[in-house]
Amino acid sequence: MLASLALCEADLKAGNLVRVSDDVLAHHESYWMLASKEAVTKPQWDDLVSALK
Repeated sequence: MLASLALCEADLKAGNLVRVSDDVLAHHESYWMLASKEAVTKPQWDDLVSALK
């Protein structure tokens, strides 16, 4: 399985996932999320930002 380390960090720390290699793939792409102000509340946005750190 390939995954974003930033998105899996909490599960790795909790032991829900196990990293089987120290290999890292370099990439040039990034993730984007678009939503209107009405679609996402401030607490939801804050949770997302915290999860991506």
